[in-house]
Amino acid sequence: MNNDIKEDYVIFEVAKLLKEKDFDVDCKSHYELAVKPQKDKQDGYSGPFGWKKGELNIQNDFNTNTTLKKYYTGVSWVAYSRPTTALAIKWIRENFEINVSVFFDESFKYTVHIMNSEETPRMFSLNGFKSQEEAENAAILHILKKK
Repeated sequence: MNNDIKEDYVIFEVAKLLKEKDFDVDCKSHYELAVKPQKDKQDGYSGPFGWKKGELNIQNDFNTNTTLKKYYTGVSWVAYSRPTTALAIKWIRENFEINVSVFFDESFKYTVHIMNSEETPRMFSLNGFKSQEEAENAAILHILKKK
């Protein structure tokens, strides 16, 4: 029995778009992005006191995008909540009335169906993904870019 299963999180690009769309739900981790470099006298651009512009880190802590704004002012770093893909999909369903379904198809790839909840439903499909996680992130990214 495989019990070494981890939660799947949104990719950085999705996290940025979620923040732009006012996602502000409790999360267990976040991305932090260096907006300007800092060179440490001893370690240069590495170690805990030096970093390069564009450095991206993942921090595990309890947060919301509102909470992160208090600590990441945008001077040296910006931060984005990093929800699980399941939480992001649920947030999209609740806020935009769009449903996402992922399934394994006959070509041994993953396909996503994106369907609105309107009286006359419209469906859009994305296919050919190697993993369910890749398919979920692609669906979330597609939806957020359209909203």
